[in-house]
Amino acid sequence: MPRDDASTFGDLLGRLDWLEIVCTKCDRHGHYYLHGLASTHGRNFKIVDWIGEMTKDCVRKKVAGTRRRMRSQVPGPAKVPMTLQAIAANLTGVERMMLFCLASNTDWANAGVTGATVQHMVVRDLVDRDAAGLTPTDQGRAVRC
Repeated sequence: MPRDDASTFGDLLGRLDWLEIVCTKCDRHGHYYLHGLASTHGRNFKIVDWIGEMTKDCVRKKVAGTRRRMRSQVPGPAKVPMTLQAIAANLTGVERMMLFCLASNTDWANAGVTGATVQHMVVRDLVDRDAAGLTPTDQGRAVRC
């Protein structure tokens, strides 16, 4: 059965203890233990299909023609921290160049690093921006090595 690159319960076992489902339109929410979900539905059950099952009785979803349907999100997987090895493995060449430039006090703009790359690295907590300029975070220094 093709997975279509959708996350399954098996993908998250060992990384998370539970999932949280939250409706962005109403107050419905709940916590569900991942081991229980995997044993009930199977390890290869897609999370997006589970969300569909969980929201099938939503009044806003059932009303024909409504523009305010129930939407759900699973914030748990988004909060799974990556290991330093995974972060380092996913660095682009430009990101590596940026970390090298900061470590050697070289002008990163002259090395071809764009402002968008800098912003991306700030969001990923690899670089800090302050009044003195840019400095690598502890995580940025760790993945540079």
